[in-house]
Amino acid sequence: MRRLVSVLSATAVGTAGLLLGSGPVAWAKGPTEATVAGPGLAEPVKLELGMHGEAAPRYADFIEATGVFHLGARQFCRLARPPATLGPEYRLTWRLSSLSEYLRVDRQALQDPIEQRFYPDATGGAVTRLAGSQTWIRGATGTRLGWRQLVDDLRRGSDSARARPDRVSVRGAELAGDVPIDHLSADRSSAVEFFNESGMAQSVLYDGTPPCRESAPPAGELGPHYTVTWSMESDQWGVQEVYPYAAGGPVIHDREAAFDRDAPGGWFRADRRLLTVWTRLGMPTQAQAIADSARAAGPAAAAADSAAVAATRTAGTTDGKPGAWLLALGGAAVLVIGGAVLLATSGRSGIRWRRHGHADLHRHRPRGPAG
Repeated sequence: MRRLVSVLSATAVGTAGLLLGSGPVAWAKGPTEATVAGPGLAEPVKLELGMHGEAAPRYADFIEATGVFHLGARQFCRLARPPATLGPEYRLTWRLSSLSEYLRVDRQALQDPIEQRFYPDATGGAVTRLAGSQTWIRGATGTRLGWRQLVDDLRRGSDSARARPDRVSVRGAELAGDVPIDHLSADRSSAVEFFNESGMAQSVLYDGTPPCRESAPPAGELGPHYTVTWSMESDQWGVQEVYPYAAGGPVIHDREAAFDRDAPGGWFRADRRLLTVWTRLGMPTQAQAIADSARAAGPAAAAADSAAVAATRTAGTTDGKPGAWLLALGGAAVLVIGGAVLLATSGRSGIRWRRHGHADLHRHRPRGPAG
């Protein structure tokens, strides 16, 4: 199981130096298969994900919609709501115009100042909010330490700070000043380290932050659920319970993350596009899922739910031909051949998964709760 740690994109945390020192594209071993089991499916559906070293687009959408590369994420993640108590607010303005090469981003992304609101004493640990938005970010374990180092540099002062094109300005709670940033020594800068540790780099410059996993499910009825088991070759490395028809939108529970035992499970509300992907893959409709659950509960329950059964029949094919999900299985069978060839030529290394345009943010995940 040790080799599964090389699933770089599966963790949502990293150290500042490694975050910024990597290239613009992350390569990692990816899931080669997903098995979906649940109501409305006569037998589990297997989705063969690998194709020429990358995921087929239809399955790439499924991977993104389920957030499986962030199993258990509680750092570098987006909070569903702000903490109960925020504490003092600090307003930071970042000017990073000459750091485009160091940060591995397009120069245009750093043309304008970047505004941040930071709350070091918030309930549950320090959080960041992007100015002008309601996006609340939980940073990495080292966020508070990075903040203290930045404040120390601020209090030492620098006459040249205001004159430098690259700097961070800090205002709030008896703090006011600027800390210069030299692109030649950015890897040793307390300011750049804090920019990373607080989640700003991930949220503003790269692919955004995934939803934070919570210990309890969202309020409301969850409805029928499906178990999605992610595996690579013979190794299972993740299990999710997907509730596509939950009240208020799809909900997912990360149940297991075999590649990282320290990543706790947790609940989050998935993006509504999951329903679009779910339908495209030919998975059961809500009526089919409800009817199948009623039949499993017993004859009395099935009879009481006859309307749902009728809806299920009209939702299927009327000419006796296979349903859409069987066609999806046929397409997956074609991919099996390509996957087998790849595995035969690459030994036990697994299929490599390429996430286009994403910075390699996730090496050597720091342990412990976010802070």
